[in-house]
Amino acid sequence: MSLEDPAIDINKLHALLFSNDLQNVELAFVIGKNYPEFQKTLQRLTVFWEAVDLEGDQEITPREIKYMKRWPMLNLRSFQLESLPEEIQLLQNLTKLDLTNNKLRTLPMGITKLTQLKYINLSKNAFQEVPTLFHQFGQIQEINLSYNELRVVPEFFGSFQQLKRVYFGYNRLSSLHFPASKLDALEVLDVSNNQLTEFPEFIGQLHHLWELDLSFNQLKSIPLDLPNLKKLNILRLKGNPLPNSQKQMIKKAFAQTRTKVVL
Repeated sequence: MSLEDPAIDINKLHALLFSNDLQNVELAFVIGKNYPEFQKTLQRLTVFWEAVDLEGDQEITPREIKYMKRWPMLNLRSFQLESLPEEIQLLQNLTKLDLTNNKLRTLPMGITKLTQLKYINLSKNAFQEVPTLFHQFGQIQEINLSYNELRVVPEFFGSFQQLKRVYFGYNRLSSLHFPASKLDALEVLDVSNNQLTEFPEFIGQLHHLWELDLSFNQLKSIPLDLPNLKKLNILRLKGNPLPNSQKQMIKKAFAQTRTKVVL
């Protein structure tokens, strides 16, 4: 593609920019000087660069773009973001993305290009529902959605076979159902400080679970066969309206197990 090409459009410039070839990235910068929309793309990428440019005095360059593509993690905590730039797709080597304490309600489709992503922290945002594009995160191992405004968790959440840790604390969940749960690897489940009235049945199938936090919900009973979860180290139930008789039965059921029960 030559500099004189009059037919070049923003999509072609983006293709050059997202290329793994430094010369193509440099070419995009040269041509893009005359394209306001391309300059806006660079401005949005600056959001990511600011996360590592501690002195705040470096302009983003082709070499910085090339460097960004190799990042394994990105920390955008407390950046006051109301939206995550679509250009997040450029960072295809990310395994860890921290977006804690922003103002996000949705995620861009470009995030599905992060096929190496293992960890995502979306706590303390403004999500009212789990982004539907999450179902494409088949490789994800940890999701933190605590301190949001969730009322429902979609059933597809139960299909994450590699998920090890999930945090739903401090939302508005009244139930949690995954009829065809495949959460075989799940080790930590936190649904504390919600409005659960019934014990989620799928939990009884989580044989690798070692921490379960159901504290401060509206549970009046739990299954007494939970001790069958042999790896469960800690069970938090404090702050639920459990009758004293139920508490005594729970203590008795776990008396000969490794599980510490917090009532």
